Amino acid sequence: TSRLSSLLPALGEETIVLRLDNIRNAGGHALSLREMVWDKWSQSISGGLMEELGVFPELNFHFEYLDTRNIQEEAYLSRYRALLAEKYHANQPDLIVACDDAAFAFGLKLRSEFREPAPLVFCGVNDADPASWAGEEMVTGVNEAVDIAGTVNSALRLFPSTRKIAVVTSSGVLGSINLELYHDQKSRFSHEVETIELIDYDTSRLSSLLPALGEETIVL
Repeated sequence: TSRLSSLLPALGEETIVLRLDNIRNAGGHALSLREMVWDKWSQSISGGLMEELGVFPELNFHFEYLDTRNIQEEAYLSRYRALLAEKYHANQPDLIVACDDAAFAFGLKLRSEFREPAPLVFCGVNDADPASWAGEEMVTGVNEAVDIAGTVNSALRLFPSTRKIAVVTSSGVLGSINLELYHDQKSRFSHEVETIELIDYDTSRLSSLLPALGEETIVL
């Protein structure tokens, strides 16, 4: 989040000056979107956002939680976009900050609901593909590229007797993306391994299960 001050100019100097003048003169609005309800990740993002933009005391912060960890149906997301468009009709955002993959996809569609699309800054997005927002203006952010094959091959060099990889992940948007990346990159592993998918296992289950997997298994 400390990179926000360097990312904003990438949206375009004319756009940023216009938006900041609006904040100074009338009190602007920054809308933060994220997948999960309040947690340590959300706290750090919110704290960084408010710290970076705290130089504008007139700026009003708004935080919305999509809960896409539990609900991912497009019908739900469409209704939620309509709700936020109505909610912020009178106070349309001068800046939208999307804090993960689900929030970014949601934010790209939400900004078109307003009279004037707000600049969109993203973070926490995995393997962001600029083609996914081709034609969109005022979009910038930090791409999180995950080198799964490189990580696995490093582990296999350290533990050459490995025969299995236990992949711990979730059924949420981010977990599903990373699991798909894992399978896409398996052909790059230095030798063939069996995959054990541990999806949505809580800490107590993992603490009892993982030691039983044996020394020929590594955990990702």
